[in-house]
Amino acid sequence: MLNQLEKSILATIVYFDIFDFPLTVMEVWKWLWLENSQEPISFNLVRKTLSSTNLKKVLSSQNGFYFLQHRSRIVDMRLANYKVAERKYKKAIRYIRLLNFCPFIKMVAICNSLAFSNAGDYADIDFFIISKKKRIWLARLWANFFPQLLGLRPTRADTQDKLCLTFFISEEKLDISSLRESDQDIYLAYWVAQVLAIYDPSQLYPKFMEANDWVKKYLPNTLPNQVSIRRQVKNSWLTTSWRKLCWLFTFSLLGNWQELLAKKIQLTLMPDQLKTMANQDTKVVITDQVLKFHDNDRRRKFRQMFEEKMVKITNYEK
Repeated sequence: MLNQLEKSILATIVYFDIFDFPLTVMEVWKWLWLENSQEPISFNLVRKTLSSTNLKKVLSSQNGFYFLQHRSRIVDMRLANYKVAERKYKKAIRYIRLLNFCPFIKMVAICNSLAFSNAGDYADIDFFIISKKKRIWLARLWANFFPQLLGLRPTRADTQDKLCLTFFISEEKLDISSLRESDQDIYLAYWVAQVLAIYDPSQLYPKFMEANDWVKKYLPNTLPNQVSIRRQVKNSWLTTSWRKLCWLFTFSLLGNWQELLAKKIQLTLMPDQLKTMANQDTKVVITDQVLKFHDNDRRRKFRQMFEEKMVKITNYEK
């Protein structure tokens, strides 16, 4: 019979197994899933518990990675995906260098599978963008213009290395707990924990993490992500000057009018399916603080897969 910490360790490894992602000891500790937790768990205790007799019945390890038994192939998959992710990061960073000319964008982050370097060869590149207050529609219009013009947006037939810009929030709406699919939205909790702020001149990322401290209830050991220098995009004198110049023409009443125009244009061009789904649940959200267009939201599916795996393994253990 597994004790509570053993179940938490197993739950963490089971969740990442859904994405074919084995974990190191440090990652198991950092992303340890604990429901309704009050205090972090020490690294040494997690490391020691990973070697328990109960967990050895259901887990294996290889080259420093832990995974479910008979799943050793995902170690090679993780290493291969890391190399693929390097290519995708280079493309993402090139585009973010264009985005930092936009005066309405305050932070650009990488999210989903690429955030933890587990993107498959045919995966797209997912961005998460935080806009200036009351300028979210202008930020989205700017961010999507070049990918749309150059055919860099993902389609059903082609997603490889395409730029997916489907999640924007305003700096006045940093807390995204209202977007949870349920109280046990394991996917969104891990999503928040893995966001990588590539462009963040205003240091908004710490405020975003603080606003979403509800994640600590489930992931008490999670730490803010540190982006390596080679992946950071910073303002140059040119981008700083350009942003200041553009801001002069979008300030106050003139800017408010441009924001309304940008909103009208985008709502007119938006597919009817998205407008029909809008604000019915948390898949597609269209407000002046949140623009989220995940019509193919798979969070419920992932949660069901996670729960089914846990039931199967723990019942087997009994």
